[in-house]
Amino acid sequence: MFEHFGRRIHSLSSALLPDGIVMPSEVPDHLLVRPVDIWPGDQERGALVERGVFTLGAEQYSLKSQGWNPEGFSQKWLNRLHDFNWLRDLRSLGIENSRHIGCAYIKNWIQQNRDKKQGSWSAARTGVRVSMWVSHFDYFDSHDEEFRDLFFPSLIAQTRHLAKTFQGIEGLGRLYAAKGLLYASLALHGYENLAERALSVLVAETSEQILSDGGHITRSPENLLKALQVYLDVRTALAAAGYPLPERIQLAIERMGAALRFFVYGDKYLAVFNGGCKGSMAEIDMALSQAGVRGKILTSLNSSGYERVTQGRTLLMIDSGSAPPWPHDKDAHASPLAFEMAYGKERVFVSCGVHPVSCEWNDTLRGSAAHNTLCIDHRNACEIRENGHFGRKVKQPYIKREE
Repeated sequence: MFEHFGRRIHSLSSALLPDGIVMPSEVPDHLLVRPVDIWPGDQERGALVERGVFTLGAEQYSLKSQGWNPEGFSQKWLNRLHDFNWLRDLRSLGIENSRHIGCAYIKNWIQQNRDKKQGSWSAARTGVRVSMWVSHFDYFDSHDEEFRDLFFPSLIAQTRHLAKTFQGIEGLGRLYAAKGLLYASLALHGYENLAERALSVLVAETSEQILSDGGHITRSPENLLKALQVYLDVRTALAAAGYPLPERIQLAIERMGAALRFFVYGDKYLAVFNGGCKGSMAEIDMALSQAGVRGKILTSLNSSGYERVTQGRTLLMIDSGSAPPWPHDKDAHASPLAFEMAYGKERVFVSCGVHPVSCEWNDTLRGSAAHNTLCIDHRNACEIRENGHFGRKVKQPYIKREE
């Protein structure tokens, strides 16, 4: 064992980051910290993954027949394949076979995705994948020497790649990349000095991406859920490492929890605005529980630009805000003054939301006509340019609410 480990020690050279941080050449054979992944998996999806079939919306994809990098696939499909969030689905099966299959998938991915120029190595996907590998290591580690010989050098290579590239992206992708770097820095011996770098970014993004009322800068309820999940995971990882949680992150979690509850309807799913879908009931419940949400539901999110009106069992949700700022408007919808209405657990008036796979459909669904709002002469209320960002858009709405 030690002789073999010695061979691995020299398989990587030490690396120097632009800011002078030195990353060691040694490749470890264990993880110092193994944060628990708190999010539920789906057994039905897990059973399909076990057979090599991945799902996204109503579509299915066979990994065995087409491989990891199919041509012409949407970014959503590539995210689904390469971020390894589906490890949760395998884990939910709770059987020995799922452990072996998860281990085999990880080994196969490493063997087929060594080229850092591939889309599988984008900073956001790499960040999610690293955090999933670290938090699921105990479950999928087969104590097979071949697995470990592949796993640890790949984890080191991905960590180094993250350390050099994660600062160059915006939005949720920046959160995913910084979270992955944090997980790796806490788990890998010799990489602890990267923890402060990752944390400083995550703290700074609470001011950049999280609004004063707890909403996300994209004004998407679904993106708010995703951002909250990142910060809850960061809190879990820091607790596992005995590392103090920055106060600004804890305060952001509290604000985000209250804002997320604001968007939850009687059916326990999210409102559908600005590029989001209604989400997973299990994940929403878990996020609200972990955030410790208490007290009355808010009636207004002034910074995010939403109003919630209730009378008896009737709920009215109104988009009363301006368009998100550049570059966070890439997936925003041209839907000023759009509304949704629900009665009890039934949704009566709803927006079209988003397509789980098709980019072409989502371009169409961004239009004003896909929402309950005023549309004149079939024109969009905001100009959607070819690059996806807004041109002409709502900048300063006027809102007056009287009870």
